[in-house]
Amino acid sequence: MTRPGGVFRRAASRRPEGPPLPHGADWLWQVPLAEVAAARPASGMTLAPGLRLFFEGGDAPEVAPGDGGLAVTPGAGLAYLSLAIDLAPEALRGLSRDHLLRLDLSVRVTAPRSTVRLNLRHGPNVEQVVEALPESGDGAVEFDMWPLPAMVLQADAGWIDLILERPAPGPLLIRELTLSRLPRARF
Repeated sequence: MTRPGGVFRRAASRRPEGPPLPHGADWLWQVPLAEVAAARPASGMTLAPGLRLFFEGGDAPEVAPGDGGLAVTPGAGLAYLSLAIDLAPEALRGLSRDHLLRLDLSVRVTAPRSTVRLNLRHGPNVEQVVEALPESGDGAVEFDMWPLPAMVLQADAGWIDLILERPAPGPLLIRELTLSRLPRARF
């Protein structure tokens, strides 16, 4: 897997641009929403480095930069719409049960059910952890690595899906998608 575009920082990085690392984080990646061009993509199309769009049923959605981020207008009759955010190899390297993966997001959605799913692939196996999208659409979703099988933490690929089931016709506005890796609290 190639490194996605966008703002990428490691704890040792002294690059001044981009958001600061959250306290204790050793890795951060901000999804390059500004790099997305207007399109009516096919399902599975790459919108920007590390960001793909999937959907099923109905008309293709429209994608355009807008309102300080990305606007996705679902086509009529979609069963689901999903934005897949690839995890860079740096996020997976050294991943252990002592880590949390955190997605900070600012989105406005209109869908009966919205979830965020972490996918970690190790060989032919994919471990999935599902969390609800914050009701306001703003906030953070944390994935705790502690309960996952040890072999999954040696993942060769990973991605996070932002999934909207039966999205309403209004636009989905995404202003921020930032991933970071943090140490898990110890007791």
